[in-house]
Amino acid sequence: MYPYRGRFWFQVYQPPAELSLKLIDVTAKWFSDNRKLNSDCAFVSDSATRFMLGTHFDLPIITRSLTYNPSTTLASITSSEALKNYIEANQVCNLLIAIPDKMNPPPVSVVAQGSGHWQASLVQKELTFNQNFEKIADAVLTTGWTKTFVPPFYWLYEKSK
Repeated sequence: MYPYRGRFWFQVYQPPAELSLKLIDVTAKWFSDNRKLNSDCAFVSDSATRFMLGTHFDLPIITRSLTYNPSTTLASITSSEALKNYIEANQVCNLLIAIPDKMNPPPVSVVAQGSGHWQASLVQKELTFNQNFEKIADAVLTTGWTKTFVPPFYWLYEKSK
């Protein structure tokens, strides 16, 4: 397979910008300008967003299994009661979720299709794992949480101080 894999491939093929997650730089800038993320409590989001913001802000490392099994935690939450229980059990103070209607779904990764090392639609599945999660998350607004738009396509739910 050499030299068709590895660095050579990236010299020949430039992945679509949507797969680079550069849009999340806008989100990181927003957090830098508007919020101080508290490392004493959990910051919860999809794995792609969480990984990218974690690298920007030196957030505690998530378990490696979540990297290979996208949104295991959030995808398993199917009711507002389950979300409230999860928040309480894990000391969550921030919940950041993508707004499906405001984003263009990222394309499938040609590199992933060729290599087989990860799911070709991993980023798309990550950001749009549950179309109804906003409705579930809105339930925390009745318990003193706030909801704020974060560019380019997120809702931030925050525990009131």
